[in-house]
Amino acid sequence: MSTPASLDTSTLGASESWFSKVLASVAGANLRYRVMRDTARPFHVHEQSPECFFVLTGLVHIDTDDGSVCLSAGQFYQVRPGLRHRARVEGEATLLVFDALAA
Repeated sequence: MSTPASLDTSTLGASESWFSKVLASVAGANLRYRVMRDTARPFHVHEQSPECFFVLTGLVHIDTDDGSVCLSAGQFYQVRPGLRHRARVEGEATLLVFDALAA
């Protein structure tokens, strides 16, 4: 039986725009906890796997070649494999990200 884990974000500096921590890896997929502040990540593509976003707090914009979607707390969005995309936040947001990228 595993023991409960806690997130320590106290080391996240006020000037940092992005923090990401792998919480767990299951069957080749990662569950990441992410904090984003006033940032737009670079556009990128996952050729073989989707990337999924679940917003905990704030607003997260997912920009893709198909358009943009704005997610608020409690909303989930999946980017299909092969679609160029990025996450963008004005202010601060926390989210869970599911992906099959190397941890």
